[in-house]
Amino acid sequence: MRRMLGLALGVGLLVGHAAAQPPLTILVDIDRGRLEWEWSQGTMGPADGFRTECTNVQGRTVVADVADPNARMMPLSQAIDSVGTWTCVAKAYNAFGVSDPSNSVTFEAGRRPSAPGNTRIVVQ
Repeated sequence: MRRMLGLALGVGLLVGHAAAQPPLTILVDIDRGRLEWEWSQGTMGPADGFRTECTNVQGRTVVADVADPNARMMPLSQAIDSVGTWTCVAKAYNAFGVSDPSNSVTFEAGRRPSAPGNTRIVVQ
């Protein structure tokens, strides 16, 4: 299939690496994070919507569509369904097919802990 559209995907944080430094792990709260992408039509056909494909380290893939040609983001809670390490790409689609994938982003997804309760002072 020929390349139809150009996409670039990010996780709300751009990270630069120096050659000698180990890669930085991006930590993302599932309930507050989002996948964002850039897209321009170029010389190919228009998009009817966008698809994210996220794969966890166990090899399970979650596919989520947003049927809006103006969409440029998806809440992380719609793109993945559990905590852990994920790698995601975005694709554009229309009635004639699906584009090649964007660049991939890898991150560690989690949730903030619950708040403590029943706080009190104890005198002994």
